[in-house]
Amino acid sequence: MKRLIAALALLLAAPLYAQTVAARPRKHYAVLFEVGHDLSGRLTQFTLNRVVDPTSGSTANVAIVIPKAFIDGARARSATPLNAGKSDHFFTYYIFDAARPADASLDQL
Repeated sequence: MKRLIAALALLLAAPLYAQTVAARPRKHYAVLFEVGHDLSGRLTQFTLNRVVDPTSGSTANVAIVIPKAFIDGARARSATPLNAGKSDHFFTYYIFDAARPADASLDQL
């Protein structure tokens, strides 16, 4: 009888536990890049500048490894020049979600 009650309690508690695990916020980082285009619009510079935790309120670099697949995706998004016929040099950021390490297409947290 004790085993039956324990099994029922476990079955009833499992969905509640699953909901609390799923509701935990994931950690996101802002990955800053320095980008440059020449007069023809070709990407001439694409450098990872730093990684920042936006929730910290600080611009200090966070020591985490950013996967190459993420950097390649960010480079592809930055390859299109903003001002055709003019050289550009600017800083931009992409949001990194450790749960989706190859996805550089996140625009909002």
